Amino acid sequence: MLKLLISLILSILSIQQSRASISFGNVQIAEERIDLFTSDFETVVNVPGVKVTAKLIKNTIEWVRDEDVLLIPRGRIAIRIEDGAKDLHIRYEKKSLIMQSISQKAHIEFYVSLYQSKPIEVFDGNKKLGEIKVKAKRVASDREAHLIDYSCAQYFVEIKGLENDFLSLGCRSSNIGEFGKQKKMVEIIWMSANHQLLDNSTGPYISVFFESHPIKTKVINPHTGQIKYVEISAKIPSRYHRLKTALGLGPYEFTSSNSESEKSSDKVAPSFMFYGKLDFDQSNSLRFFDALVWQKSYFNNFGLYYAYDLALILDRRLLFTALIGVQHVSYRFDPGTPTISELMLPQGLEMVYKHPFGLKNYSMAIGGFIDPGNANFYKNVWLRFGKKIFYEINYISWENKDNDEQEASMWGLSVGFPFLSFF
Repeated sequence: MLKLLISLILSILSIQQSRASISFGNVQIAEERIDLFTSDFETVVNVPGVKVTAKLIKNTIEWVRDEDVLLIPRGRIAIRIEDGAKDLHIRYEKKSLIMQSISQKAHIEFYVSLYQSKPIEVFDGNKKLGEIKVKAKRVASDREAHLIDYSCAQYFVEIKGLENDFLSLGCRSSNIGEFGKQKKMVEIIWMSANHQLLDNSTGPYISVFFESHPIKTKVINPHTGQIKYVEISAKIPSRYHRLKTALGLGPYEFTSSNSESEKSSDKVAPSFMFYGKLDFDQSNSLRFFDALVWQKSYFNNFGLYYAYDLALILDRRLLFTALIGVQHVSYRFDPGTPTISELMLPQGLEMVYKHPFGLKNYSMAIGGFIDPGNANFYKNVWLRFGKKIFYEINYISWENKDNDEQEASMWGLSVGFPFLSFF
């Protein structure tokens, strides 16, 4: 049943992400990160001998995520051709579009990419009559015009030289080199609304970083012929480690018992947490944790889990991860009683919201483990917030009815911080 559900989710996601272009077919709609209006663009019509009108329709701008990392705006354009238009058609992005004819007038509406100056061509049969272009206006200096996607947040990407032009940047990374000596290769995918490379290609363009040295290039405004220098900088880590660990410390309220008549009162006790994650790739990892708390009683919970990402939705910011593995519990009520050890198979699910409240590189996670097949009771839920240093509220409850009603529960707030990294 679980495999069937996973396959269904992955199938839906692959359908949603498959598309023909920014303008046509299924697209991945993204959230709006900067304000953009149809008044920021102008439509230029150059079709001699034919009466053509074209304009962007108000309130039709939406952002589309391209190549999973680059946000590109599109808007719906309305084109009307007067008189004798029955043999005319439109060509855009290598697509031939047939117009509707009503009372000798032809009309069509479709989406155009606002950051790619691709012409909308008007044809009569196989003869090109002219073209229509949409271009961005100059941006006021006090207005936010550069959209740097969250995928670039960890690399602190900056771009200089196009301060008065709309542009968008996204980042995609991969690991290169031998195992144990790997580095990050970061592709910065970017495009400008009004500037192109000198070969007149319309983008997106890719700047590849192996180290933290800036990349410089020339661009040209095809409307004015003005040439500018562009500089893109990023901070690339010198090493990539597959295995990362962290420690956590904090006060927890701890309750324990070994029978109905012997039960310790709720006490504040020190807790120690150890976390580890070994990455296989971007979607699969091996995770482990250990939670230890004691006062008079001693309680230790260790878990080892294979984690794989099920779905990434809401503009790639909400991640669902399945956790399949095993846990071990050690418990001793007091120094005069024997230690109980139990191997369990609770399975878990974690939901992570990336960059909450617009805080770059932060994450907020909620997750839990359940063990429906065990007669003994176990529950583990957590809420985590932060980035390198994080805060976690954790509740763990365990019962063993086979050994004189042994039980323990702990909950509290801990602070986590990076420890050692390997490989």
